[in-house]
Amino acid sequence: MEIKEIGAHTAVINLPDTVDIENYPVLTQSLNTLYEKGFTVIQLDFTSTKYIRKSCLGKIIMYHKKLKKRGGKLTIINVKSPTVRHLFDMLELCKIINIEETDA
Repeated sequence: MEIKEIGAHTAVINLPDTVDIENYPVLTQSLNTLYEKGFTVIQLDFTSTKYIRKSCLGKIIMYHKKLKKRGGKLTIINVKSPTVRHLFDMLELCKIINIEETDA
C-alpha cells in the first residue's frame, strides 16, 4: 500500500491487487495514521484492486463515519475490477460512501 499526501488535509491510499485478512492490518494502520495526523479527506484508490474481502469493508465504513464526524470524507476512487464493482453494487456501498472515477 502506498500513501500519497496531497496538501495539508488530503491523502490517497493506493490499494494492492488484493485486500484480505493478510494485508488488512496495513490498511487499518494507514487509515488510523492519517486520521491521527488530522487528515480530513482520504481517498482509497482501487485502480489495481481486483479483489476485496467483504469483511474488510467494515473498517472502511467505520473510517468514513469518523471522518464525516470531523467534517471530512472518505471516497473510493477508480474501481476498475468488475468483481469489486459488483460487490460494491450488491452491497449498495454507494449509498454510504462516495464512489468516483477520477482517471481519464
